[in-house]
Amino acid sequence: MTALTRARRLRRRRDDERGIVVVWMLLVLVLLLGVAAFAVDLGFAYYTGERAQNAADAAALSGAALLPQACSSEAANARALAVASDNGFTDGSGNTNVTVTSKCEDSSPTGPRSNQLRVQVTTTVNTLFGRIFGINALTVRRVANAEFDPPINLGNPTSNFGSAPDCASCSQTLMWANIASELDPKVDGNAITMGWCGGSADNCNGASSALNNKDRDPTGELFEIDNPSQNQLVVHIFDPAYIDAEDCNNSYTFLYGQYPVGVNPTFPAGAWGTNWLNGGTAWLAAHTGIASDARYRLNPGNTYCTGDNSDDRTFFGSDMGTGWAHDEAHQTKPATNTVYSLYELTDPLHPLNGQFVCSFMYQGYFGPANLPMPGQWTDASQEASAETFHNWDDLTQRAGCDPSMLTQPRYVLQVQTGSGVAKAGGGITDTTGSTGQNIFAVAACDSSTAGCAGGLPSVPTADPNVTVSAITKMGLSTSATQATPSFYLARVPSWAAGETLTVDFYDIGDGSIGTDPNYIKLVFSSGDGTHGPGGPPIGEFANCSDSTLRTGTIQGKATPWALDQLPQDTDWGSLAKPMGAGCDVTIHASDQTKYFNGKWFVVDIPIPADYTCDDETFTSCWVRLKFDLSPPSITMGDTTTWSAHLSADPDRLIK
Repeated sequence: MTALTRARRLRRRRDDERGIVVVWMLLVLVLLLGVAAFAVDLGFAYYTGERAQNAADAAALSGAALLPQACSSEAANARALAVASDNGFTDGSGNTNVTVTSKCEDSSPTGPRSNQLRVQVTTTVNTLFGRIFGINALTVRRVANAEFDPPINLGNPTSNFGSAPDCASCSQTLMWANIASELDPKVDGNAITMGWCGGSADNCNGASSALNNKDRDPTGELFEIDNPSQNQLVVHIFDPAYIDAEDCNNSYTFLYGQYPVGVNPTFPAGAWGTNWLNGGTAWLAAHTGIASDARYRLNPGNTYCTGDNSDDRTFFGSDMGTGWAHDEAHQTKPATNTVYSLYELTDPLHPLNGQFVCSFMYQGYFGPANLPMPGQWTDASQEASAETFHNWDDLTQRAGCDPSMLTQPRYVLQVQTGSGVAKAGGGITDTTGSTGQNIFAVAACDSSTAGCAGGLPSVPTADPNVTVSAITKMGLSTSATQATPSFYLARVPSWAAGETLTVDFYDIGDGSIGTDPNYIKLVFSSGDGTHGPGGPPIGEFANCSDSTLRTGTIQGKATPWALDQLPQDTDWGSLAKPMGAGCDVTIHASDQTKYFNGKWFVVDIPIPADYTCDDETFTSCWVRLKFDLSPPSITMGDTTTWSAHLSADPDRLIK
């Protein structure tokens, strides 16, 4: 082979190889272009996934806030689906599916807990360039899990809140509900509604004798009424009107308010009790609806006397005959009116946003002697006050509630005081300018329960299917006389394991405590919680701490219900002091005035990480507060305010 031939062959081979390289380059270029094009599809799918995740997060958070205590998640599911749709993912539209799962749909051990909601958004994304590789669509799936801690239920796991005279089967709770008015002094114990900051009360803004209680909440006090059977609800109120009975301590208070300022009353001859009560019995028995045992209902110190009172009028001297005087600051102000408004409870975070059902106002009076006689009342509120003094009233009938609106699973009862009247849509027209502490009780039952009779007058019956409890905060008047009175404090379901329960007490520890070494000990324990399912009972909690300055007053401490509108000037966490291994605090007689009277006292209770209880039973999961009184002769006659909340963000995403 000549050199020329070899050169020609090499040139031909190089030309052939160049052709192969070009072919490979073209193939790789097509592949790279395809991958690049497919990356566009993947990028759009990723973008769609981000949108789907945001929609799932928003839907789960929004729906979880509507989870009830019982297993009925229709409202939560509907809210979640609506929010997902608002964010561009409508269930059943096109290739999109939105699945909402709560404990109601999945009760397995691995399913959501009763306060959790799972939302899954699944959709398909059509490809543009992926078709080159035979991929016509991509599936995008995103999941969100949300958890909601509803407002804490306080005070009672049964169908009545407060003591229940004449109801033999009801829970006798050793306390009454208490709501006060703007002109009553906060140092008397109700931090929620009292506005006058005379004395050394905590959290008063500015001058010590002015309407400057920073804790005052004009929306009043709220009670949750659960009616899971959804039969027609009947709501009863005991002694619903403010009618001053001067703490139930004085038999002569029947004449309270008959005389103008500066004029001493004249007294009938003979013993005060006999003459006054005889006249009172005749008067009270003449009122429509009042029981025949009027004399007993008027007599102070019995189970019918709630103890409505006011600092508006102050008696002085050894007996009634030496005279009496007004508090000059308030002498021209009216006795407070009380309005009870009922709403459907559909949004636990905003309980008054539900559908208004009905409301009624009971006019207030400075003593029963001022109540109008039959035929003298000029409106329904006067008649109602006269008929229900120390008696039960059927609020749902008195207020003319539409029966078709009384079959929902949950309601909120709003109670407000003031100089105004009931307004359309619920509430009172004016929460200011009146005086008086109204002490009352609430009970409810559904119409299918034996003995649940409505009408005027009527007496409630205990109903195992209905519960009444306070929401987040409550004003109380206690009437405990036993050595170790015990109260239901707050309901803490098992999903609160590992959190901290913070309980705020205002003006706690009053009573006939005497002097040292007498004391009142507060003991915090779990009613039926255990360490894990079937484990040992928790009993008294451990490693608690309390927060109080213990030197003077604490100015500017914002309560939980006011944190969104008031600065929390005092860092209570920095004041926390361990209680030791247990969870109790002792109030010595010498501490009572300095550290507790008119002052806030905060207790942090760590909930064990393995805490569990029967979430599905409302009478379970309650934290109990026991008062150990030493000596046992100490009596608890106290107006106080209690509030509670959990440490975690109430509405949050979880893994």
